[in-house]
Amino acid sequence: MSLNKNTLIQMVLCVTCLLCMFFLGKKLYFGRPSIILTCHFYIFIFMFLTLVLNTILVKVSIRSKINITLVIFSCCASLVTGEIYLRYIDKTYATYNEKNGDFYYVSPYEPFRKPNGLCKGKQKTAVILKKPEFAIEHRYNSDGLRDVEHSERKKVNEYRIVGIGDSFTEGVGTGQNSTWLKQLENKLQQTYPVHLIRTINAGVNGSDPFFGYTLLQEKMSKYKPDMVIVAINNSDINDMIVRGGMDRFQPDGTVKYSQGPSWEWLYSISFIFRHIIHDFCNYNWQFYKPDQMKSERNTAIELINDSISQFYRLSKGNKFDLIVVFHPQSYEVLSRTSDLSKLYQRLNSFSEIKVINLLEYYLYKGHLNKENISDFYWPVDFHHTKKGYGLWASGLFEYIVNKNCIQKQATLKQHIQRTKKHL
Repeated sequence: MSLNKNTLIQMVLCVTCLLCMFFLGKKLYFGRPSIILTCHFYIFIFMFLTLVLNTILVKVSIRSKINITLVIFSCCASLVTGEIYLRYIDKTYATYNEKNGDFYYVSPYEPFRKPNGLCKGKQKTAVILKKPEFAIEHRYNSDGLRDVEHSERKKVNEYRIVGIGDSFTEGVGTGQNSTWLKQLENKLQQTYPVHLIRTINAGVNGSDPFFGYTLLQEKMSKYKPDMVIVAINNSDINDMIVRGGMDRFQPDGTVKYSQGPSWEWLYSISFIFRHIIHDFCNYNWQFYKPDQMKSERNTAIELINDSISQFYRLSKGNKFDLIVVFHPQSYEVLSRTSDLSKLYQRLNSFSEIKVINLLEYYLYKGHLNKENISDFYWPVDFHHTKKGYGLWASGLFEYIVNKNCIQKQATLKQHIQRTKKHL
C-alpha cells in the first residue's frame, strides 16, 4: 500500500508530536507535568486518529473523511474544554500544590531516587516563598536551615533547644522571627532569665520523622542541645506510606521511595482521568483504595512510633531532654479528632517520653472553631498564620513550665559537671 504525500506529512507531524510529548514527559514527569503537556497529549490523539483514518479508510470518499475528522476534532476539543474546566474552574481534582499556586503537578511519590538531604542547595540562600495567600522571605544558614548561624561552642548558662519537624516547624506561612520556635524562645527567656535560651530551627519543608532523625544525628548534634522537640502531624502518615522507614536510605547516599502506579503519568496530565480514578475507581490521593489505605496507615503509624523510639534512644545517649509534639491540621481541629490519637495515648502511657497533644490545647485553651479557624490557619495553604504559631508556642510553653523541664535538665547538667570535677 503506497502512501500519498498528505499521509506522509501527517505521519511526520504525529511522530513529532509524540517526540515532543516524550521530551516533555521525560523532563516534566514527576514534578512538572502541566496544561502544556495536556494540550500536547490531545493534539497527539487527534493527529494519531486522523492518521489511522487516512491509512485504513482508503476507499472512503474525501467528504466522509472530512466529516469523520471533524467528529474526531470535536471530541478532542470537547475533552480539552473539560480539562480546562476541571483544572481552572472546578478544581475538585487539583492536588494541594496545584491549589496552592503551583502551575504543575507534583507526584506524592517524588523521584524514585534523589540525593539524601532535603537541605542541600539551600545553604546561605534567601528566597521569597510565594503562595496565593502570602509571600514571605525564607533565609537559610550554612546548614541549609531557616535560621541564623549558630556557634558550636555554647555560652555560659546557655540552654539550647532544637526543633525537628517539617514545613510547620520551618515556619511556612509566617516570618522568620515568628515561627513557633522563636515565639517559644521569647516566652521561655522571660520566664528563665538566669539562662540564655536559644532555639535552633531544624524544621525542613517536606521532611518527616526519619529525615528529622538523620538531620539531628548528622548535623544538629554538634550544637549539643539540652532539649529536642520533635513535631509530628498527620502528613507524616502519608510520608511514611510513600517513603518507608530507615530502609529508604541507601549506602550510596541516595534514598529509595515506593513507586506510584504505572498510570500516574496520565493522572498527572489529565483531570478527566483523575475524575475517573477518584470517583469511579475509588482511589484516594495516594492511589490506594479504602481497604488498602487502612492497612497502609496502620503500618505508617507504627513506623512513626519506631522513629520516636530512635529519637528516645538518641536522647539517652546524648543526654538531652526529648519532647514529642503532636500538632493538628485544621480539619482535625474542626472535627475535634486526631488521626494520631491512639499513638499519642500509647506514648503518653510511657512515662520516659514527654509527649503533648496540641489538639486539646487548641480546642480548650485556644477555643478554636469554624468561626475563627482562619485566624490561625491559612484557608488554602493550611499552614499556621503568625497567630496560629503563637498558639502552638503558648501550649508548648505551658507544658515545659508545668513539667519543669528546663530546671530539671539544668540541675542534671550541673550535677554531671560537679561529678566530673570531683573525679
